[in-house]
This record gives sequence, structure tokens and C-alpha cells, in this order.
Amino acid sequence: MNAFTENVDILPTLCEAMGLDVPSQCDGLPLTTFLQGQQPPWWRDAAHWEYDWRWEYVPFGPHDWPWDRRLERKHLAVLRSDRAAYVQYGDGAWRCFDLAADPTWQTEQTDADIVLAHARSMLTWRSQHTERTLTDMLLIGGGVGRLPPGSPCP
Repeated sequence: MNAFTENVDILPTLCEAMGLDVPSQCDGLPLTTFLQGQQPPWWRDAAHWEYDWRWEYVPFGPHDWPWDRRLERKHLAVLRSDRAAYVQYGDGAWRCFDLAADPTWQTEQTDADIVLAHARSMLTWRSQHTERTLTDMLLIGGGVGRLPPGSPCP
């Protein structure tokens, strides 16, 4: 069975294996269905990852925050499907590699429909996974908390 997994799947897998609730902030999915030799009813069709290298530039400061925004451009995000890899850079540049023709990431994908589909998928993924620290939390009465399981929303 071939399927995309990500390092974010490790914590939900361990939680489920130990009988613990998977925290709402987890971006990953439990791999336990795969471990039982079954295909989950839904699974991702691509893998995603991000890399940030602004730490390399911090020692060359000072950076006149908020006017100097160069550090915000020192990262990338990748969406890798079975046929292409779309790389979005923090400065707005991008590259798309044709993995169906060349799995070594050396051949650029030039089909605009494939590039656009991957760019849209990347944008959707980024919007769904941006800053989830307070996911499923209530900010009420000056504090942060959770509703008890089964409670109706206030």
C-alpha cells in the first residue's frame, strides 16, 4: 500500500495507539489504520513540508523591524504529489517539478494547468494549517479553555 505520510502523523498515531484523544491542534492523522493493513476511508493525496532558514541571516542584523522584512522571505513550502512537486518561496518565487517525467526534481513542469492545480492545493493547505495554536479553544472570561466533550457551543 503506497500513501503519503508526514512527520505530523506520528503524534496522532501514538495518541490513538495509547487510547488517548488526539489534540485538536494536531495537523497530522493517525497511521493506525495502515498499521492494521487497511486503507483509511480518506487520506491525503500529497505530502507537505516547510523549511525556514531566517536563522542564517539573524546574526547579520540589526534588522530594522518592522520596516526591514527580509527575514520573512527566508522560507519555503512544498507540496509533493505523485506527479509534481510545487515549491513556494517566501519572496513570491515558485518552482514546479515534473516528477512523473523525472523523479530527481531536475525537470521543470511547464503545463500551466498542472502548475495552477498544485499552487491552488498549496494555498488551500496553507490556509487550513496556518497558526493552529488555539484551535478548538475558547477565549472567554479572560482565560483560555475547552468545552467539556459533548457540550453544546455557547
